[in-house]
Amino acid sequence: MPPLTQLQRKESIRQTLEKRPQNKPVLIFGYGSLLWKPIISFKGYEKAKLNGWSRKVCSWTVHARGTIKKPGLVFGLDKDKTDYCEGLVFELDEAFLEKDLETLWEQEMHSNLYKPQWLPVITKRGPCLAVVFIINQNHPLYAGDIPNDKAVDIISAATGMFGACADYFTKTTEVLRNLGLNDSRLEEIVRLIQQRTKK
Repeated sequence: MPPLTQLQRKESIRQTLEKRPQNKPVLIFGYGSLLWKPIISFKGYEKAKLNGWSRKVCSWTVHARGTIKKPGLVFGLDKDKTDYCEGLVFELDEAFLEKDLETLWEQEMHSNLYKPQWLPVITKRGPCLAVVFIINQNHPLYAGDIPNDKAVDIISAATGMFGACADYFTKTTEVLRNLGLNDSRLEEIVRLIQQRTKK
């Protein structure tokens, strides 16, 4: 898939901001690398829970954490009525809003793999709407639901321009643990990766 042009990204941002809740800050829900590598300026953040979606290993990566010949896997938020995803919501600073959204779109919307949507998340202060990047199931890089053992084989063998695919999983798991957030499937995948590297 060719990357989105700068004009296409700007149009996507415009369409997203059109649906912004009135008189409310722009909140971004982070569930993967944003947890340990925030690329945006933010006024603050807090723990949040997104019901009806789960953090799944469902997306191929052929640049960041893999190659075309040996692709890796990364997370995507996939619809799951019986599950939920825990992460952080970041409140963007209005003074840097345009710049931060362009930076965020450049990373998350590079190839249109995700769809930005305003979805309700739950925080200690109550429910609020945040921009969530959900997986585009019609995209060629959508991998579907891969069993843990097969996913670990792929993850352990892949490396891309941002480093080893396995590091993406271990870093995310460490941050979730430090935040006191739960993801039992991710813990299992990291345990299997560590077992694989010890052999």
